[in-house]
Amino acid sequence: MARAFLTAEWRHLAMLNYAVDPKILAPLVPAGTELDFHDGQTFVSIVGFLFLKTRVLGFPIPKGSGLTWWSVEHREPVLLNDALNDARVIQIPNTPLDDEAIIIVPLVSGDEVIGALNIGRVGRTEVA
Repeated sequence: MARAFLTAEWRHLAMLNYAVDPKILAPLVPAGTELDFHDGQTFVSIVGFLFLKTRVLGFPIPKGSGLTWWSVEHREPVLLNDALNDARVIQIPNTPLDDEAIIIVPLVSGDEVIGALNIGRVGRTEVA
């Protein structure tokens, strides 16, 4: 049996779906894939949730470590166009050392950090 890529407990799931013109989305779709239509429209989804006991390929991601935790603890957004060379990034054992650009924004409500928005892009293209 194949090992699961990602396991975690999901809590407080929230989804936001909205229609977007397919002409805007088409250039962003990876080669070999196509847009999916529902009633003639294409949609973008934003999914928010709390991950607990997260493991990637069986490797635990300890609470308080990694770039997302750094962003949350410091209440500072992060923009990295070369994530491989940042000491805060956790490299999962036995995964490729792919170039990656990352944006992370801590989500704050009042005095409490309630989550983080992560956007990543594999490859040498900068995110900003």
